[in-house]
Amino acid sequence: LTKRIIRDNGNDILCNAYPPKDRVRCTTSGSTLEPMAFYDTKENHVSISFGARQRVRSAHGVGLGTKCVFLSIRYQPDSIGTRISRGTIEGLNRTLRLYSSLIFRDGISKYAEKAYKFRPEVILGSPSPVGVLARYLQHNPGLTPRVHAVLVGGEQLTLQDRELFRNVFNCETYDSYGAEEQHTIAFQCREHDGYHIVAENTVVEIVDDANRLLPPGQPGRVLITNLHNYAMPLIRYDLGDIAVASDAQCRCGRGLPMLSSLLGREGEMIYTRSRGKIPGLYLWYECVKLLADRGIEQYQIVQEEAGEIVVEISAAKEGLRDPSSLERSLKNEFGKILGEDTGILLRQVEKIVIPEYAKRKFVVSLLKEKGSVSGL
Repeated sequence: LTKRIIRDNGNDILCNAYPPKDRVRCTTSGSTLEPMAFYDTKENHVSISFGARQRVRSAHGVGLGTKCVFLSIRYQPDSIGTRISRGTIEGLNRTLRLYSSLIFRDGISKYAEKAYKFRPEVILGSPSPVGVLARYLQHNPGLTPRVHAVLVGGEQLTLQDRELFRNVFNCETYDSYGAEEQHTIAFQCREHDGYHIVAENTVVEIVDDANRLLPPGQPGRVLITNLHNYAMPLIRYDLGDIAVASDAQCRCGRGLPMLSSLLGREGEMIYTRSRGKIPGLYLWYECVKLLADRGIEQYQIVQEEAGEIVVEISAAKEGLRDPSSLERSLKNEFGKILGEDTGILLRQVEKIVIPEYAKRKFVVSLLKEKGSVSGL
């Protein structure tokens, strides 16, 4: 089951026996640039999703009433009605929500000041806005709130960001995995041994391109089955993500099934000449220090042609020193992963642009737009 099938056949997938008054229309975030409308039960959308979210937070000492600041990736606030209802609930739960648009409207200093004055015990949000705040606080430590945990989700969390958050906030960061269609799917506990699947709400399968189950340890596409959406049953629904299943038992003692790692979206796979598809995140885990050591904070990989990648970087105002040396290093290190026959180029840009409402992408693939990855 895919987004395209749901968009083209939505009415046929609706359960006619389920009362229309008890269902709610939802939309995906559009982070894949393919937003989709679907229906959920009110119970699943509100009560069950709330319970799953609180289960994750309670694993890290966050209960009802724990003071939290939520750094939203959204650039624009929600509708007035949503803001009022959400603001009431979050006010009762002592949560302050800050939208990314505040950074551009009021400046990062005001953004940081609001977070600090709220005196949160925990920071919630997506890695991008948390990262913006953390980088500002590196140079303005007096505004750093004293928190005991950073809980993130909604975007890929890199090792670089995890290290940054640990150094700035002096606490651990815990990642979670979810989607609008399923809410919370899996989460990290304090052991960081992988991701616990919320098995009472969803069935997760890791499959190959022929939809066959893959053994633990092999990366594949994520299919989910929502166990509580009776309004529009989503059975073996393809999220467009890549993950790795695990048969290990976590040291925490939870008996939940596990994912060992999340590797990003299928659209963030790199097509090489001789090694097939490789998750783009492999490059960041192995080689990000090549860029960080040079003070480069904005970067992404663009694949315009199969078998070739372009590493886009946004350097400081004074420009990048010795770009040819960096390009040679990238070719050497990335070539070990992608194969020496993969073309690797360096491109300097003024700014890495994140589309409004879209999530940060480490790999931007233009192959789908061109319609082919043949010839490899």
